[in-house]
Amino acid sequence: MAERITITIPDDLGKRLSAVKDRFNVSRVCAAALQDQVDREETSIELEGASDMEKVKERLKNEKAEFFEGCRKDGRVAGLEDAKEMSYGELYELTSACEACWGEWLEEKIGESEDHAGPFDEDAYLTGWLEGVLEFWREVGCKI
Repeated sequence: MAERITITIPDDLGKRLSAVKDRFNVSRVCAAALQDQVDREETSIELEGASDMEKVKERLKNEKAEFFEGCRKDGRVAGLEDAKEMSYGELYELTSACEACWGEWLEEKIGESEDHAGPFDEDAYLTGWLEGVLEFWREVGCKI
C-alpha cells in the first residue's frame, strides 16, 4: 500500500511542472528523490552511531587501562608492605628472578586477593606486588 503525502513547491516550479508533467510520473520522481535523501540520512545516522561507538570503545579502553593500573598499584603497595615483614632468605628467594620460587608467595597473595571487594584483576595485582617486593629489595638489599 502506498502512503499519500502532499508536497509544496514554489510557484515558478509549479508553472514549469504544469507544462511538462504529462511526460513523466511526478509521484515516481518525488519518491525516487525522497528515497535518495532518506538513504543519505540513514547512512549519516549510522556513521554518527559508529562515531559514538568509537568514542565508547575509546572510553572503555581508557577505563580498562586505569582499572589494570589501579590493581597493579594496589599490588605494588601491598608488595612493599609485605617485603618489610619478610626475612632475608625470603627476600633473596623472591628477588632471585626465579619465577618458580615465587609460587608459594603468589599462591598466598592469590588467596588474599579473593577477599578484594569489587572488580579486581589478579594478574595486574600480582605483577604490582612483585614490583613492590623488587623495589624494596633494590632499595634495601644493596645497603645491608
